[in-house]
Amino acid sequence: MRRNTALELARFLGAMDLTIFIFDDDIQAYLPAPGFPQTLPDSREWKKFLDECKITGQSMAALSYVDFPESVVVMGVWEPQDNILALIGGAPDKDEVEEVRMLLPLLAAGFKGEQMVTNAKAKANIAQELASDAKILAESLDRARRDLGNALTEAKKAEDALKEADRRKDEFLATLAHELRNPLAPISNAIQLLKISGNKLEILENVRDIMERQVQQMVRLVDDLMDVSRITQGKIELRKEQVLLSEVIKNAIEIAEPLIKENQHTLKVNLPAEAIWLDADVTRIAQIFSNLLNNSAKYTECHGIIEISAMPVDGNVYVSIRDNGVGIPAEKLKHIFDMFEQIDSFMERSRGGLGIGLTLVKKLIEMHGGSIKAQSQGLGMGSEFTVCMPVVKIDLIDASQPLIDEQNAEQPQGLRILIVDDNVASAKTMMWMVEMLGHTAEIAHESKSAIELGKHFHPDIILLDIGLPGMNGYEICEIMRKEPCLQKTVFIAQTGWGQKEHLERSKAAGFDYHLVKPVDMMSLKNIISEFNSSGNSACK
Repeated sequence: MRRNTALELARFLGAMDLTIFIFDDDIQAYLPAPGFPQTLPDSREWKKFLDECKITGQSMAALSYVDFPESVVVMGVWEPQDNILALIGGAPDKDEVEEVRMLLPLLAAGFKGEQMVTNAKAKANIAQELASDAKILAESLDRARRDLGNALTEAKKAEDALKEADRRKDEFLATLAHELRNPLAPISNAIQLLKISGNKLEILENVRDIMERQVQQMVRLVDDLMDVSRITQGKIELRKEQVLLSEVIKNAIEIAEPLIKENQHTLKVNLPAEAIWLDADVTRIAQIFSNLLNNSAKYTECHGIIEISAMPVDGNVYVSIRDNGVGIPAEKLKHIFDMFEQIDSFMERSRGGLGIGLTLVKKLIEMHGGSIKAQSQGLGMGSEFTVCMPVVKIDLIDASQPLIDEQNAEQPQGLRILIVDDNVASAKTMMWMVEMLGHTAEIAHESKSAIELGKHFHPDIILLDIGLPGMNGYEICEIMRKEPCLQKTVFIAQTGWGQKEHLERSKAAGFDYHLVKPVDMMSLKNIISEFNSSGNSACK
């Protein structure tokens, strides 16, 4: 509409088109009025033309214009309110120019008002956008501030947790050193006693008992450490079978009995009359309950009371071990199963223990699909640990199990046994034990001498350490197995590792048996007693 009106006015004045320029106070320049082309070709020439028009009041020039392929004559008329009318492609006579000059302020005022409204709307829109952006920015800053606060809080928690873990590890290392030193002192004293005892039988028996107890204690410490490491790395595999809860508890009590008797505790056992069966690893489940019984015995003053009871409920059995011992502070209760957690470091060292037993217990229980809960009313109020385990229903059980009378088992005499171990003391003590059983023994400390002795000594049994320098026990076994004179020899692996993968590797290398150090003499005696059997040996 506006464009058509402008064209009619231009033709009336003898031109082809027209445009109006309004001076903008904000940018101090002429701008096309609203409704007219806002962009002009060759803008520098147009600016020069408009400036000249303002100075002279009227000006003519050949300029480029929108929709015109070539330059056209443009006549500009300026009026005192700082507006310019540009006639494109023609010019009116003098009288008409004056009429245009008089009419121009009215037209320009309308356009200027429209421009002011447009500018105001634009500024309002900009202000609204800025306000919206400011709000978004403020919200973003608030979120960033909250996130930063949360991050700082979490970082502080993580830092505190690391410091606490570091502190507990330091305490653990101190406790470990203390615990390993504890059995060494009586062993050292026992050795000194042997030197001055004059072979008195009573003293020798006491020394033997002392050394046996202390070695067992060190073995338990090392076993706990290795078990925790294996569980953490996911290397423990349960060998589950159906087992009676009563038998498991009986085994656990036998393990914990020395400590219970040493502290003169009263042990009360309250188990259901009916048979309760578990699908469990017999060794590990006994380890769980013996650990809990040992804890109660350790943290209960002499002449204390320890009670173990069980109750089947809805497909589970709840086994509770309760004592009237030192109890557990409330602030320690929620961390009692954490690694290296100790009720009191001094108390822990004075009573023995590494602070990893309950961690091991919890992980083993969870591997069996069970759970454990600790309760205590506080220091001096005793404690109670409740284990929940799933039970299995057994319709028919073949309870016949062959029993071996270990004391009276027939022991083949006069066997030749080769002991291969780079630990000189370990090899010598093993040789003495073998000779005391009535057999002949030879020792080798490395692979070359072991292979040569195998060829000339013709051993019936070879006890072969795995961790030898140079060639390991697996490689030596594979080589010696090829010797014609050793085809009927029984090979026994000795190693500190007893997991399924280690057993399978021993079997693949040609070993008949796999024993974990320190070698249990009764296990060795049983192997010797089976030496003359049919020979379908499997790595065990």
